[in-house]
Amino acid sequence: MRKDVVLRYWHDAARILKVPPDRLRPSDRFEKELAPDKLIGSLDDPLDELVQYALSTAKRKGKAIDLANVKTVEELIRELGTLDVDGPSTRI
Repeated sequence: MRKDVVLRYWHDAARILKVPPDRLRPSDRFEKELAPDKLIGSLDDPLDELVQYALSTAKRKGKAIDLANVKTVEELIRELGTLDVDGPSTRI
């Protein structure tokens, strides 16, 4: 995957998650390190916003994206990176 593609999605994810890009790690898990604070009970869940970002990006590019098995930041970036490959997506 091209470096500019990785950096674009990395910075977008960091912005949505409200984490400085240099503090985000590829191994950060959405259900652990990046889990929303359940004590606050906020209606503003950055993880939901990140899923919507990924789905809308895929739709805008006319491709499908599979987030079912995405558990870490690295997996998300890799999945988003597939959207920048030329040709139709074969994912369902």
